[in-house]
Amino acid sequence: MTVMADLRMAGASSTDTADSLAAFVDGEIRGVAPIQMLTASGASVGRVPLTIYGTGAAERITFQAWDASDCALH
Repeated sequence: MTVMADLRMAGASSTDTADSLAAFVDGEIRGVAPIQMLTASGASVGRVPLTIYGTGAAERITFQAWDASDCALH
């Protein structure tokens, strides 16, 4: 599946293109993508177009975000 995410850090949308979002199923990475700057209604916004790979069965997906400016995993 593909998800278009708004990654928020400390309540604000991330615009740091070094930040990224990863998807996991049972600890196995199933997708990772960086922030991309997109133009919407004349304004630049940071979004994560993340493709998540699966087996077709019902799976629980968890997410982790990398905040590059703080060198922190959330």
